[in-house]
Amino acid sequence: MKLSNTNGRHTGYAVSYEIQLGIHDPSNDMTLLLSEPNFGSMLAGGKGEDARQFFLNAIRDDVSSAITFYYKNFK
Repeated sequence: MKLSNTNGRHTGYAVSYEIQLGIHDPSNDMTLLLSEPNFGSMLAGGKGEDARQFFLNAIRDDVSSAITFYYKNFK
């Protein structure tokens, strides 16, 4: 989503995302979606290349946290 100041000048972007993991049991074709804890976030950043890197780093770190949580608690 584009962000603009009160004068209408484009100042950056906002990104919202959720990261959810699931467990699939092939024996009965059921999938359990783990919605808690929520590793998503709402981010706001500028419009330059550094903002793109900020968004990618934040999402990568949250995916890493979700996978680590899943591994520690459901192995």
